[in-house]
Amino acid sequence: MTKLILTITTLLCTVISGNVKPENPEIPDVAQPVPIRKEPPEINRPRTPDYCSEISAYYQNGVIYLQFNEDLGCMDVDVVNLTTGELWSDDTCSDSGIETVSVSSAAGSYAITLITDNGSTYSGEYTIE
Repeated sequence: MTKLILTITTLLCTVISGNVKPENPEIPDVAQPVPIRKEPPEINRPRTPDYCSEISAYYQNGVIYLQFNEDLGCMDVDVVNLTTGELWSDDTCSDSGIETVSVSSAAGSYAITLITDNGSTYSGEYTIE
C-alpha cells in the first residue's frame, strides 16, 4: 500500500512540475518541458504560484510549443533572454489547441510570459545549454 501511495505521489509531482513529455504528435518527443505557472491576482500576502494545467509548454531548436488544455482565448506571448534583454513577441489564440512561437536558439536563460485578453498572466523560465 505504501509503494502504491508513493508511486501515485511521484506521478502527480511529475505531472505538476511539467516534466511529462507531450503526447501531441505535433510536439517533438525530445522537446524540453517549460514549466508554466499561473500568476495569482494581486493579493496582499506573498504566495508561490502553482503550476497550471491550462498550458503546457515545450522548447526545441528555437521554437516554443504551446499546448492548450482548455480555451483561454487570445494572448500576448513574450520571451526574453534574461542575460541580454533581447525580446521575442507574438500573438496567439488557444482555440487551435497547439501553437508555436519562434524564439532564439542561443544558449542562455529565458523567461516566457503569456497574458490573456482577460488579464490572466502565465509565466515560466527555461535554459538552453
